[in-house]
Amino acid sequence: MRDTRLEWAHWPAKGQTAGAPPLLFVHGAFSGLWCWEANFLPWFAERGFDVWAVSLEGHAGSSGHERLARIGISDYVDNLQQAIDRIGQPPIIVGHSMGGYVTQALLSRGVELPGVIMLAAVPPYGLTPSVLRLLGLAPGKLMKVLLFQQGVYQPSSFELRHLLFSPAAPESATALMASREQRESYRAMVDMMLWPVLPPLRALPPALVLGSTLDQIVMAPDVYATAMRFGVGPVFFPGMGHMMMLDQGWQDVAETMANWLQTQWPAAAPAPAGTVEA
Repeated sequence: MRDTRLEWAHWPAKGQTAGAPPLLFVHGAFSGLWCWEANFLPWFAERGFDVWAVSLEGHAGSSGHERLARIGISDYVDNLQQAIDRIGQPPIIVGHSMGGYVTQALLSRGVELPGVIMLAAVPPYGLTPSVLRLLGLAPGKLMKVLLFQQGVYQPSSFELRHLLFSPAAPESATALMASREQRESYRAMVDMMLWPVLPPLRALPPALVLGSTLDQIVMAPDVYATAMRFGVGPVFFPGMGHMMMLDQGWQDVAETMANWLQTQWPAAAPAPAGTVEA
């Protein structure tokens, strides 16, 4: 496993510390840790969570851009292991889209995590159904994605709104995506289409699986498949697109996540005034 220079963001917990282990946010394809910085990282830190995010190699501020086309899912899994080593303890991983698939692949290696949260995660059978759905329902959108991947087309914020967001998404969110999106690894995309279905997990960590009703990339059957793998029922958010951390209503997603985390890992009650701890 090569030691890649990865871009990090760390927002230490503020105020009363939550009872949960650290949170590690992992972005999806065409993205970087910047997608979490606008809303989720400060929001969770303000509520007492120790928050980390990483840009996978070849993305944003991480090294590896020159070899991006050759980077595979197994390399991204290595990145997550490197992140765990840096944090110093197994975190709860919050994986979006491809980041959710990479997290599932990490678990398939036998790595134990205290918990996972899947946001519009690529399901265990990969991307092929999503590509075929886009081909049938919106071939023009699929063609533009392929042209962007080739580096010969730059979608506008208007086009990104129709593919990745809801009609009510803030202009600032679509503008951020338009200014920061990048090409994805060919090998990683092929891996998610041609790899065999990820095997059942030997040990199921506590899991929260979230999807959105307007997502054109990871649709309801995909969300149900991921939820089934973890033995839980999914939660869907109406009127949201694929970029759940940036779309309108992101606060509802964050609140649902925080409530689940607080239920799974209750914060210790503060000691009464005058109490001396042993």
